[in-house]
Amino acid sequence: GGVMGGGGRGGCSAACDVAGGAPDVAAGGVVLGRKGRARPKGCAGGLRGRCGPRLRERGLGEVPPGARSVGRLSLSHGKHVTHLDMGTPIPVSRRWQLDQWLADHARAEVGELREEESALELRRDGDRIDVETALAVYSAQVVIDASGSRPVSRRSGLLPRGASPVPVWVAEGPPGPDEPAASGDPALEFDFSQMAEGCFGYYWSFPTFEHGEPWISRGFYAIPGIPVAEAREGFRRSLA
Repeated sequence: GGVMGGGGRGGCSAACDVAGGAPDVAAGGVVLGRKGRARPKGCAGGLRGRCGPRLRERGLGEVPPGARSVGRLSLSHGKHVTHLDMGTPIPVSRRWQLDQWLADHARAEVGELREEESALELRRDGDRIDVETALAVYSAQVVIDASGSRPVSRRSGLLPRGASPVPVWVAEGPPGPDEPAASGDPALEFDFSQMAEGCFGYYWSFPTFEHGEPWISRGFYAIPGIPVAEAREGFRRSLA
């Protein structure tokens, strides 16, 4: 059998892919998730054009339940602003909505989906791999590690150490009166204005829905190497 570590988008998507190509393997597999599937997560997700066909191939619809359709894009740098019509609107989903949707589908395809049970260590045992959790040890021929930015396979020494994760700051909530998400024709915003202040990164503003109500995911991504205090200040200025 196989073990898929990570009950989020990566692990559940992998489970659906395995089920599509080898349903007998998926039926004997286990998906381990560190936390419950519906936990709040920062950053709304815009599903780009190729996502629809991929979701359809997995037996899902093209649009997650509760997503908001957005057809405009705004790029800005100081006073310079460009508005683009994307032609085909894209759905923007809350991360917890997308994760729950995928998890529900994966649960029907695999032997077990165990929430709140995460892999602590991976060990080679001949041609198999032992996956140790706080509750059990699983022996598998195939392990798919989708456990996030600090994968357990690296912590266990089975993969070379990768680059350090880049911190991202997020502030979410209902839209303010002047934010595009408050209008009937919202836009995805990317603002590069902080680069003029020496903070190399960008601010984003993604309109979506939270339980049917207008919601906006705001965040700031700084390139690796920017001091944390500078990136946080860039985010503060963007919000102001």
